[in-house]
Amino acid sequence: MKIVSYNRTYESLQSSSFPEDSYVESILRVALNLFPGYHCVPFSPKVESEYGNHEPDLVLVDHHYREWIVVEAELEHHNLTSHVEPQVRCFAYGRYDESHVQAIANSFPEVDVGRLRILIANLQPRVMVIVPQMKDRWKSVLSNYNAILTIFEIFEDTAGNRLFRVNGDILRNLDEEIIGIARRIPSLRNGLELVGVELSEDTAEIPLMLDDQLTRWRIVRSAKHLMLFPTERCPLPDHSLESYTVRKSSNDIWRLVQDEH
Repeated sequence: MKIVSYNRTYESLQSSSFPEDSYVESILRVALNLFPGYHCVPFSPKVESEYGNHEPDLVLVDHHYREWIVVEAELEHHNLTSHVEPQVRCFAYGRYDESHVQAIANSFPEVDVGRLRILIANLQPRVMVIVPQMKDRWKSVLSNYNAILTIFEIFEDTAGNRLFRVNGDILRNLDEEIIGIARRIPSLRNGLELVGVELSEDTAEIPLMLDDQLTRWRIVRSAKHLMLFPTERCPLPDHSLESYTVRKSSNDIWRLVQDEH
């Protein structure tokens, strides 16, 4: 494949012509445009899991600390079964701790370490694989781990100028929609009444982000009401009448956001 402009022709670079480190550097150079709404920094500490230990290449952290994504850059001639899938499996089920918080902070001094620590402690990362060429079998296999498969192809002209083609799963800003209201009832100090939120009958418990902390809530149904009660210590402030909007992000994370009065 080639790209032609008014006075230049860009040819697709074969992945055998450059090392993986060079590919990662190319991704970092355009990360601001490639991953809008996310900080992208080098990230290569060991990740341990019951499936083995591996080291990723990059990490993405949402600007509002709502999610984080472990990134593995691959070249399409790498073997899926013996090389790519074991790494994705490890990162998807990995154990993340303070060492990973510090690894990100070392690459990204401006990070809010407190919010990052809460994020990593409460939310398992998604996994993204970036590869120069689309591999249909990769997509079907990696979907078992809910992995993002992004195509990042490099084109170069005879003077060494480069263009990049992006395809596959394109990461976009996390959009949120209001799906209902949760309101306090004075007679129930720890409870919330849900209004307008649709839940299946077999849902017994739901996770909700509240002030960057993951909280879990038990569902109690009555003839007219749908109530939530915390499964652990009540995370709500000691006020009796505040209400919240329930918001759902495009990556299916639910949040409680206190109404402003």
